[in-house]
Amino acid sequence: MTLNKEKTYKRQDELMLFFNGNDIRVHNLEEYFKSRGVFLFSNTRRPLATVVSKFIYGVDSQEKIKRYIGTKAFPTVSGFILEPETSITFEELNRYFNANVLRTFENISDSKLLYVGVKHGVLVGEIEYSTTSSKTYSLFEVVTRNIRFEIINEGNVCIIFTFLEQAIDYSIVYGVINEIINTDSNIRFRIIEENLPVLGNTDKIHAFFKESISKINPLFEVIGITNFSRKKADDGNTKDLFEMNLLSGNLETKITGIDALISSLKNRSARLNGAGFVLHGRENGYLFLLKLISNDDKKRIEIGLNEIKKVPDGSMLESFSKKEDFYKFDSANVSDEEKKRQCPTFAVNSLYLYLFLVFHR
Repeated sequence: MTLNKEKTYKRQDELMLFFNGNDIRVHNLEEYFKSRGVFLFSNTRRPLATVVSKFIYGVDSQEKIKRYIGTKAFPTVSGFILEPETSITFEELNRYFNANVLRTFENISDSKLLYVGVKHGVLVGEIEYSTTSSKTYSLFEVVTRNIRFEIINEGNVCIIFTFLEQAIDYSIVYGVINEIINTDSNIRFRIIEENLPVLGNTDKIHAFFKESISKINPLFEVIGITNFSRKKADDGNTKDLFEMNLLSGNLETKITGIDALISSLKNRSARLNGAGFVLHGRENGYLFLLKLISNDDKKRIEIGLNEIKKVPDGSMLESFSKKEDFYKFDSANVSDEEKKRQCPTFAVNSLYLYLFLVFHR
């Protein structure tokens, strides 16, 4: 595991404190060591920390494990919508944001818009920002981080989405874009955040989930929903206080379809707030655990992968009936880039649907 150019720089007791703390998730530890050819499994942090603290870490290991600190092992995508006051072309959009390249935003974590360019027909940007958070037993002093975002020009609206590797990433991208459109009047925009309550009623919120799932790439078969979160429907008619107390929260379920789940929720005057469902790749044989959740407090919808498994034989899915069955399969050792390639398609589809539901209320 250790390369010759690496030099030890932390004592084992310091490493133990770091790995047993909250800087890095247990799942991320397993993913990191898997990439180094070491397979470790544990449901709790301490025994895992005891083992991994005995390895030697140096310069090369620092750079590789740094990506996993405070992040998720599997990608999560979120975004928001820009609506221009008048129709604009892709070229005008490109020129507008390029005019703000190298601009700094001191009040937004000392961030800077480093780059804006065109890649595969979409506008790609990169923001650098400083992080001032520090923990007593952190191995690394992280001074700056970079976030990438993409802008898709669709009709008379622009969809901006980004991978959320840390909790602050969304607010940095949103803050920088918001500051640009508030101070650069060459094109006037308004921002629309993805927030389910804006849709207005429970039927439209449920339509969003139904259509999001139905629009998933046909190369993926939707096996069903394994878990979901729900809230009391504001337009429901539940009178029983005991029933109302049961309406919010996260629940696991036997594999079920979206129509059956929504019907059950409507009968209880509840609305769907998020769902985790299993997809099967028809071509690659991968089994994906995907989440689509609404965060009303943060005014955004997040779409992400939780895990990827390899199914050697599609007939094995016939007995798939609950979430626990997902973990019977071996993990698919796919790269971080491959994980990210799967997410944007799901996210952008949902953003398109949200646009339709917002503007056709």
